[in-house]
Amino acid sequence: MKRVIAIIISAVAMLGQSLAETRLEYSVSGTTEEANIIWSIETRTTQTVLSLENENRFIRIICDSQMNTREWLRRDQNTNTNLTAKRTGQEIYIKEKLNGELIEKHIEIDDGMKWYQSMNHQFGRFAVSGKNRETFLMLRPDTLEASQWILTRKAEEPVTVNGKIEETVRVRLTVKNVPAFVWKAELWYRISDGRFLRYRGPMVGPGASEVTTSLVEEVPAI
Repeated sequence: MKRVIAIIISAVAMLGQSLAETRLEYSVSGTTEEANIIWSIETRTTQTVLSLENENRFIRIICDSQMNTREWLRRDQNTNTNLTAKRTGQEIYIKEKLNGELIEKHIEIDDGMKWYQSMNHQFGRFAVSGKNRETFLMLRPDTLEASQWILTRKAEEPVTVNGKIEETVRVRLTVKNVPAFVWKAELWYRISDGRFLRYRGPMVGPGASEVTTSLVEEVPAI
């Protein structure tokens, strides 16, 4: 009997393990210091985990099978912040520890509203879906205010990325009720698999400097 229980426990544990992990390196230009960032995309049985980690910052976004955010974690030594935001039904519960002070916040969200917290990888599913438009919610990283954003499919076009011509879908990102001439960004996704290849636009809100993020290395899962 004990052996049967052990086998069941082992099987359940394996369901939560990574099935595939892809490493993606991007160059970021247009900021005060050009830099490379590395994202890890871990595909599990019922979820996808996006992770970014460098010397002072750690970000993890846990998504369901539709790439909707279920949980967002952020640790930043530069700002001494430790944040967790988790969605349960129609509510996002935010807990942030800033300089030792605990801040808690609840945000109501419509049941059918998508929550994307990554301004790049989570849009790939939309890009290759054939849909022309999608509205979603995102929390601003600097203020944690919730706002609605709009994805619009613009065109299919070849783009040279890291010396290779890729067939892509170009998607425009805008803020709901904010004119595109005030804030917009363009993103490119590979048609074959929805991989995020390039971002061009401001990083956060109106007035932010424009940056370009491009894929420079892709190490696929084995």
